[in-house]
Amino acid sequence: VELYVINAHDPENDDLVYEYEVYADASMTVLMASVVGVTEGAQVTSSGKIPGLAAGEGYFWRVRAFDGLEYSPWSDLTLFKVRDPITLRVPGEHATLQSGIDAAREGDTVLVADGDYSGPGNVDLDFRGINIVFRSQNGPDVTSITLGASAGEAHNAMRIHRGEDTTTVVDGFTIGNGYDEGYAISVDSAGATVRNCIVSQCSGGGVYV
Repeated sequence: VELYVINAHDPENDDLVYEYEVYADASMTVLMASVVGVTEGAQVTSSGKIPGLAAGEGYFWRVRAFDGLEYSPWSDLTLFKVRDPITLRVPGEHATLQSGIDAAREGDTVLVADGDYSGPGNVDLDFRGINIVFRSQNGPDVTSITLGASAGEAHNAMRIHRGEDTTTVVDGFTIGNGYDEGYAISVDSAGATVRNCIVSQCSGGGVYV
């Protein structure tokens, strides 16, 4: 779970940091998580990912700001519910691979039907720092991503580069027609589990880590 707050206003324009608390109950007797010293973002500030909360359960959270001398009041205590992971289907529910990924949340599965996927929305995929399972329905023999690269126009099938970890899974694709520095899969400053994939005619390389 990741919590966001619209930035507070400080009359002296001091730099602000934020403190988040998550409770199991509205009476705030069971503290589940506390995140302190969070540097302010551009317009909103994220708590960062808070692990250990159970799917299907409700929790209560609040946040306050600190300017180095004094704290703001706590925000109102607010309920949220952790939803169970779901499966999103491409192209049945989402027209392109990227639109399926964009709709996914942590732990979801993007399930890709048989076919050849190419062009905008189907190459240079970005997982956006969210750990998901991205897999084909029936394996690499019937599900492919064609990069359509050429000299001076490199493409990746996907670039995993926003801190994802090995719970991000790529499973069951043939990836082909890369060129130049276009890798089939690029993993940079992140992690991933890649299995049951075939790389064909990608002169830039198969998997870059």
